[in-house]
Amino acid sequence: DGALLVVDSAPTSEEDAAERPMSSSPNRTVRSMIEAKHDGPIVYAHAMRCPTRSKLVTDKAVDACRPYTAGLVREVKPSRIFCLGRIAFEMVLGVSADPMSVRRGYGYTADDVPVFMFPQAYRMTSNRFLAARLKRDIEWALDETPERPPHDASFHLVETPEQSAQACEHLRAGGWFAYDTETSGLMGDEFFQVVCLAAVRSDDDDAYLW
Repeated sequence: DGALLVVDSAPTSEEDAAERPMSSSPNRTVRSMIEAKHDGPIVYAHAMRCPTRSKLVTDKAVDACRPYTAGLVREVKPSRIFCLGRIAFEMVLGVSADPMSVRRGYGYTADDVPVFMFPQAYRMTSNRFLAARLKRDIEWALDETPERPPHDASFHLVETPEQSAQACEHLRAGGWFAYDTETSGLMGDEFFQVVCLAAVRSDDDDAYLW
């Protein structure tokens, strides 16, 4: 109980043959960085049981392997979880995110265990800038317990031009606001479109959703 659980997305062929998670050369460097900053128990594991390239992993494969990952979390009872790559993060939390677009991304399990996401590109530790960033982010994830986002917040659905004008007026009056978009298609492509947009004022808890 209380160990740090480090979940890699999938084993390399070398790791699969050795039956030892994160034992290949790039991953040994990541292990050494973690172990240099954490002196407690650490459990290393893979979200996917078979070696594969992350770009080839299908939703069906993720669904098939998630029960194994959930059982692993129940067995280890970790104090916090490090996920290396998008697939590992999706396996643990059931949501997908691009770790390269969100630095120091995190979430929480249903049992309030913090889950931190690290890009797989961090393993390119021959790049000294990525290596330095990885070291700093490991220290942050070991030392910090970020606030869990609220799950009971409400939102205002914007459906008319009049509602949109009122929402924009309210957002501008707050000094600054945060926003997020969901898109479809590739940027610059003729089929690219903004599917929805959410915005919330800095001093408010209720968001607007277009």
